[in-house]
Amino acid sequence: MKTSVVLGSPQLGNSAPLLVHTQAIHPFARVLCCLEVAPSLREVYESGSLSALLRQLLPLLVLLDDNGKLDMYRFAQQAYPAGELGPEDFENFLAETKAYFDFSKSPDYQELIQKIRSTYLRPASNLED
Repeated sequence: MKTSVVLGSPQLGNSAPLLVHTQAIHPFARVLCCLEVAPSLREVYESGSLSALLRQLLPLLVLLDDNGKLDMYRFAQQAYPAGELGPEDFENFLAETKAYFDFSKSPDYQELIQKIRSTYLRPASNLED
């Protein structure tokens, strides 16, 4: 598999591209990212800290993912699948996340975990030895 990822580099400024290119890594996982939008994290979103973290992790994570895009969830009191996140979607995704949810609600981790389990885990009876 040949993969190229271009994102702004926080070390060089957002306009400088960071290129990751590989043929050696063979994707072997479904990478899932869950973004909590609880009141305690409002400052993390507004300060750009979360954006900077995702900007640094995304090139590695898409190389590990089976289809080159992260499966995204947003959650507070309810958990919502938020589609897939790839390098081309990065710039708008966090802005949409901030606009989509009400930061006044406390998170419900149980619902998120149940949705993830029902979507990604097979029942033990279906597992191969």
